Amino acid sequence: MMRMGMGGMGASGGQAWFVNELGNTAGQAQMPGGDYHAYMTRSSGMMGRMTVDLGTLGGTNSVAYSLNNAGTVVGMAQMADGTPHAFMATSGMGGTVTMTDLNNLVPSNSGWVLMEARGINASGRIIGWGIHGGRTNAFLLTPVSAPVMLASGPAPQVVGAGASITMGMQMSASEPLTYQWLQNGTPIPGATGPTYTLSGMSLARAGLYTVVARNAVGTVGMSSAAVSMFGMAMTNGGPRLTLAAPTGSHFQIDYADTLGSGANWQPMTNFTMTGAMSQIAPTSAPGSRAHFYRAVMLP
Repeated sequence: MMRMGMGGMGASGGQAWFVNELGNTAGQAQMPGGDYHAYMTRSSGMMGRMTVDLGTLGGTNSVAYSLNNAGTVVGMAQMADGTPHAFMATSGMGGTVTMTDLNNLVPSNSGWVLMEARGINASGRIIGWGIHGGRTNAFLLTPVSAPVMLASGPAPQVVGAGASITMGMQMSASEPLTYQWLQNGTPIPGATGPTYTLSGMSLARAGLYTVVARNAVGTVGMSSAAVSMFGMAMTNGGPRLTLAAPTGSHFQIDYADTLGSGANWQPMTNFTMTGAMSQIAPTSAPGSRAHFYRAVMLP
């Protein structure tokens, strides 16, 4: 023999859709006004089992389809305009419940509208269905333990020939991440850590360096920085400046009579890179003294 219970929350109708290993149930129950709300049951000590109204997302009706042993409930709830949205309620076991629209937990540009969440397992993975690209599709949501955020990325640099530089990316994440560095969009073999050291700078190594961070679901961070090489050589008794940098980047060339903290840098010319390399021949530099030159990247 089995004892039967449940029913509505003030009215006569109700449906139970799921029972977990602890004996807690989830479903929908009729309200006094005739609407149906998602509910779950939980243990209430000596008072037995309590039915908890999970509410809606602003509309009139909702239904809970599944819950796991941790008390996380998923289902469908109507919005104020009557549109169905998939929901998750994580505090149902504690009595006070705030229903969360699952559409607020996925990227806003994903193209998805999650309509119903139909199941949740012990690790918090949620299955259901929604609309993507105008078609009905199944979805699987995998939670992360904390938001993954880009803390810092590589910085633009202008260096001389033969220089060694180290670039890095810092991510705020509590889960394992993988990395891939690219030069001008091409993956660099073996460059799969959060830092990348570029040694022996040359004209061919100048370009746009990008690092991509991924978790088990997909890309969670990306950052790029231009690495440029600047040098000077004497040709026919005069200086010739060479700059290798990403096409479209902007620079200012300065000159000074001395180096160090007391250097008085003066602007000589501004220009935009129209190719991967540019050569500049300084003309009519003031005075007859030797000069020093530098390239400054502009926004």
